[in-house]
Amino acid sequence: MMDTVVSPLFDPKLEGRIYSVFGLISIVFILFILFLVFLTVRIDGIVTWTWAVVWIPAWILNIILFILMIGYIRGYQSEGETTNHSKYFLLYNQYLLTIRKSQHIINYMLILLFQIFIVIRLDNHTQWTACIIFIPYFLLQGIHFIMLLLTSANRIIEFAAECEKEKVPKYIYDTYSFPILMLIQCILIPLRIDGLIRSSWGIIFIPLYLLWLKWAGEIVYACYTVHKEEQREIHALNVKIFFILAGIMYAIGTVLTFVLVGFIARRLDGATYIKMSNIFIPLFIVFSFLLCCSGCCVPCMLMLSTMDMNDPEMQTLVNPNRRITEAGESIQ
Repeated sequence: MMDTVVSPLFDPKLEGRIYSVFGLISIVFILFILFLVFLTVRIDGIVTWTWAVVWIPAWILNIILFILMIGYIRGYQSEGETTNHSKYFLLYNQYLLTIRKSQHIINYMLILLFQIFIVIRLDNHTQWTACIIFIPYFLLQGIHFIMLLLTSANRIIEFAAECEKEKVPKYIYDTYSFPILMLIQCILIPLRIDGLIRSSWGIIFIPLYLLWLKWAGEIVYACYTVHKEEQREIHALNVKIFFILAGIMYAIGTVLTFVLVGFIARRLDGATYIKMSNIFIPLFIVFSFLLCCSGCCVPCMLMLSTMDMNDPEMQTLVNPNRRITEAGESIQ
């Protein structure tokens, strides 16, 4: 990679790190697929494993996430320590680093605790209601909202100082629409499980439909904004192509998501004839495609893009005059 056109963009150790990242991503996708397989065979009654065993791929993912989180926190902290600023700025920066580090650790512990609550409830080690099981998630969302409020308050003050108050409504919408919809969704789910709501699961999942409509509106709005741009036509054309591709990917994702959510809603409403192996087909398709990309296609394309085709060894490798005989020998 170092003797190619893109060599100025890389240091000698970066190539190995890139391939290591792709390897780690592939392992994560494999664990996701295994977790879906374990869920499928357990819910369909093919095996009678305990849910703690079914959750083994998720436990491994939690360990990987913990290692990555510790590495990120240590690297972020060391970066803050090496910065040269005034004494007060360093103290303030250290205070922010402490808050962010604590937030990452608390978020991880709450996510892990939420999974543990689910497993012990499914294994009938306790008779907790769904509202109790979802307490870690509600605490996680509460912390997230507090951090959003602190961040958005400073941003709104900046808009007011710069006389850009017209940007405040859009900023509030972009910042709070997703977490509010997800919070509503995760409030409706335990209420429906505990029988406090008698509606169909198709109605319970309405916030998910609204979330996809929100993303569709954002794509349409972005395309409209690009269409109004009359200057820098080449740049606008490239952006239009990007949004067209994004729209196609979004349409495919929408079909798969609505099929998945629809099947899950039907299964939860009592249609036990629908097998989980059929319900999880969209997820198997998506994660298999991502695994193929991260484990094979993208690394191979990256490797080919960095090869020097003028190298005599490469020309020998792709010599069109070579052929293989019946004896298996390569001759010219």
